[in-house]
Amino acid sequence: MSTRTSELKSTIATSDFDIDAINSVENSNSIASWMPDKVLQKIVAANLNQNISQITKESLANLTELKLIAPSERHVVHGERQCDVSAGEYRLRLKLTSLDGLEYATNLAKIDLAPSREFNHKWLHHTIVNSTLTDISALHHLNKLTSVNLEMCSVHDIAALANKPQLIQLNLSYNAIADFSPLKTNKRLLENGSVNLKKQIIRVKSIHIPAESTFYTPDPYKLFDFNGSNMPLKIETGKHLNSSCFIKQFCSNWSNHVGQITDEQTVTWNLLGLKPGDGAAMTVKFHSMNRVQEPLITGWYIIPFRIVTGQPITFHFKDDDGNTIACEQKLYGDINTSSNISIPSFTGYSIAAKLVDGIKTPISQDFVTTTISAQVQDITLLYNRDKPKNITIHYQDENGKTIAPESITSGDFNKQKVIEPKDVPGYTPIYYEIDHNGNSYHLGSIAILLNSQPQDITFYYDRKSKEKVSNVIVRFEDTDGNKIAPNKIISGFINDQQSVPALKLPGYTIKFKDFNGSHIINNLDTTVITLKQQAQKLIYVYTKSKVERKNLVKADSIANYKHSEHQRLSGKTSPPNDKKTREQQPSAKINNLSHLVLTTLILIVLFNVLGLVLMLYKRKRTK
Repeated sequence: MSTRTSELKSTIATSDFDIDAINSVENSNSIASWMPDKVLQKIVAANLNQNISQITKESLANLTELKLIAPSERHVVHGERQCDVSAGEYRLRLKLTSLDGLEYATNLAKIDLAPSREFNHKWLHHTIVNSTLTDISALHHLNKLTSVNLEMCSVHDIAALANKPQLIQLNLSYNAIADFSPLKTNKRLLENGSVNLKKQIIRVKSIHIPAESTFYTPDPYKLFDFNGSNMPLKIETGKHLNSSCFIKQFCSNWSNHVGQITDEQTVTWNLLGLKPGDGAAMTVKFHSMNRVQEPLITGWYIIPFRIVTGQPITFHFKDDDGNTIACEQKLYGDINTSSNISIPSFTGYSIAAKLVDGIKTPISQDFVTTTISAQVQDITLLYNRDKPKNITIHYQDENGKTIAPESITSGDFNKQKVIEPKDVPGYTPIYYEIDHNGNSYHLGSIAILLNSQPQDITFYYDRKSKEKVSNVIVRFEDTDGNKIAPNKIISGFINDQQSVPALKLPGYTIKFKDFNGSHIINNLDTTVITLKQQAQKLIYVYTKSKVERKNLVKADSIANYKHSEHQRLSGKTSPPNDKKTREQQPSAKINNLSHLVLTTLILIVLFNVLGLVLMLYKRKRTK
């Protein structure tokens, strides 16, 4: 049984004003992107006493009260109430469907979009005529609401009315609400406020039942009270309802024993006595348990049905591997009734063929033609699974620098792939970004749905300061393992890259390098090292230059000569070792004495010349 709520049949006459004409009004285009319902635009404009073109998101902050017919459109003349709204305009406003855009009315306190019983009777000749308003999700964050009147609308989801601390008046009668549990958060409303939630009318899509069926059991009814518990059910025969009640025509009155309630929420309906072509409704009444004498919630759940002569056609949906991709569906009708059934589409799959009685037939159109018969039929629609695009994962630091190679992952179409940040030494993951959209998210397991579009995930990391390392020793040695230059120590952060050049040492030429035990003879001028947690070792190995070897004897001779000259000038001599050395010692003393006498004579001459110059200078000054 489908639980989707359908719109109530309305007795509204054809309006002189067409909704499409309103949609073409030029001055509404400025707000169409954030308030798409053109009827709501007219209602808001009337309540703000502005033209539609003047309405902005900012001006909605001035809206504190919103009514289907604005106070400025009502007048009292000579004691009688008059209204500026025409019958056609009133019918048009009942075509309101969505409140999107009202989320900007942050000061809205009162909202009353209920149809007028007076105008319903005057212009539509019925007191109870619902508007088509279904979507009230825009009220979700309007926490200043004190009064909400949405009576006689078509609302079925009231989650947006949860957590309204100032709400004290609420009227949701004559809607199609099956779940009232969101209201449990409004304690002030339920304890001391004014609440009217009666006469909910939930009518689902009509079903067909084969003629030979004697019993029918739909899915369990899901009707929830304030606390989320199931509300009690009762078969509605309509005996206590007056003839003018709208629900009278849907009452379960085709026999004296139409159904039996089992397991509180399940009803087995007795179809004995019904013939092909007969139509009726499976109708149950429900109510809340909060008040015994007068429950706050009452309503009816209606399943219209018709008895048909043919047997159902069951549709199965499977992929190319035979796996079921959707629940089966049944088509009912009278014998010889033909129809074109639209082929449903499923994300990640493409229709390929149909299988009937073991015969596989390719499908090129978007429908299949069926004919109801007296025999049960099965049709299997076969789909090919689309190939999903890959997910590319990037790893970057907080500055956008890549810190690890990207990775690529794949999976099954329309199935979730759980991705977690990879462990990058020296870094801590901080957040991630999907498809480079600029929106960042806190870390955790990321469930990505694979689809026909390629996707990107970027994990961003923060460098760990405690992971600083100093564990690379660079040595400079000759081929015999002798140290020929001081060692160098390379330090930094894990995963950093540093270039370590070889030293240019006079008399030596680099021959090879040893990096972490690997003998390398190429690119000897420098080495790029990536710092790691483990210690690393780099050795540059040198050999002596060939030119230096050829001049080695000459260099030794020059060194010996310089050493002897130094001894001679300093007067230091080696101890006599032989007779020749002893014979040369007197000659050396004579030479030293000659040098001393010569130096003394030179100094005497210089003093005499200086004295003569001074004497001539004095004589010249006295003249």
